[in-house]
Amino acid sequence: MANSSRPSRTCCRWYETKGNAVIIFCIVWILNVFYTSAPFLRMDNNNKSNAFSLSSVMMSWLEDSAAAGPGIVGNYSSTNSSSSSSSNSSRDSSENNTTSHDKHDQQEVLTQNHNYNSPNYMRKRIQLFDTWFQGNETNKLLPNADENGTILDFAIVGFPKCGTTTVEANLGYLAPMPIEDICTPVHQTVWYAYKNWPTIYQTQGQGEEKLWRGTKCPAFIQGDWLISWSEHLPRTKLIVGVRHPVLWFQSFWNMQVANHLTKFAGDDPYKIMKPCPNANGRGCRNGCPSRQLLCMHRGRFHLALASLGKTALSQEERKWLAASDPDGGDHVPNHAIRNPIFVYEQTMLGEEYLWADMATYLGVDFLRHDKRVNSHGKNRALEIDFCNDTYDAFRAEMMPIAYEVASWLQMYLLPLARNDSRTDVVVANPDEFERLVEKYKEDPCGKLHRHTNGTFYKHHVL
Repeated sequence: MANSSRPSRTCCRWYETKGNAVIIFCIVWILNVFYTSAPFLRMDNNNKSNAFSLSSVMMSWLEDSAAAGPGIVGNYSSTNSSSSSSSNSSRDSSENNTTSHDKHDQQEVLTQNHNYNSPNYMRKRIQLFDTWFQGNETNKLLPNADENGTILDFAIVGFPKCGTTTVEANLGYLAPMPIEDICTPVHQTVWYAYKNWPTIYQTQGQGEEKLWRGTKCPAFIQGDWLISWSEHLPRTKLIVGVRHPVLWFQSFWNMQVANHLTKFAGDDPYKIMKPCPNANGRGCRNGCPSRQLLCMHRGRFHLALASLGKTALSQEERKWLAASDPDGGDHVPNHAIRNPIFVYEQTMLGEEYLWADMATYLGVDFLRHDKRVNSHGKNRALEIDFCNDTYDAFRAEMMPIAYEVASWLQMYLLPLARNDSRTDVVVANPDEFERLVEKYKEDPCGKLHRHTNGTFYKHHVL
């Protein structure tokens, strides 16, 4: 990207040499950066028009500058009128000494402790911040930027309407972050996690320091977002929730319709039952045609999970990956994501074992989990019950998807989680998980039955 997420060092260096005469230019220039960077500040919270407040972001930057001292932005200090007559050599010498001191501190952080979950490492890793990026800017991470230690400890990457906000709210006890969907490129997310969010969300009621760094975007699991995470931050631990696809669709639809966001479908779920028509996914979004936010086929959770490349993706396995859909079967990509993944079932959120397993996965002794967050639309009177007879035909079309999701999870993902050598794939309480996803093979309304040919029908009692 051409624009950095923070004020340019070039502009600030110019201010050092030219003095107060160009302060107005710098202010206008910075405002222009905010404007042109706006797309990266937006939050895709299930198509809500949420975005960071420009004023709040600016205030955090100004507070950073004020904390550093008068005239200081980032690592560059401006000279006042009394010091402007000092020789360039003296200033260069001072900067060289500072750089040398910084490098010494950075090396000390790298060598003194290789326990990347230790409070000592987490507290001091901010000293390494500039070393994670390419060149002299902070808008592009190095490949394998976290090879010397974790940078972002976790990312909640999917699926929407599967309890991800509840997970984030509780992990917020560990990491300073907004309880929102932050769907920005990985480079910007690192900047927010270290330079913005700590100034707003760092302490809790008793003033405890939050040393972890994390984020949430439930859209990351679908599409190619995670390719960049694997390239730059392969140590980040991913967290994914799943749910009965029919119940997932009902929850997602009701939130959207209650927010008046289903006009694209004419407020009719029957109009969004088609998959992406293109094998390469062009023109589609999350498996939905015409870049729709929601459609029946976004509930093919197994396609997104399979594309991580954790399973073998054999020809036999691909038969269970929506093989009859244009973008399924042989067309499911292998992104070869290197990050470890933790998968849970949404109904586990109220169980102690889920949080114990997640704590083990993250490497902490205990996860506080007293928060439960539910996302609903504004006008809940518009919500519909998909168990109504009107939607029997809709469920009959979606149930083969749900059956296939369950089968793939049981046959291909769960064996990896039960393999002690596969530490990159963790499933919360595998036995209970298997029992819960078995229910995906049944109509949650109890009205439809599966035919031997794989279709679902309504049994009429005479």
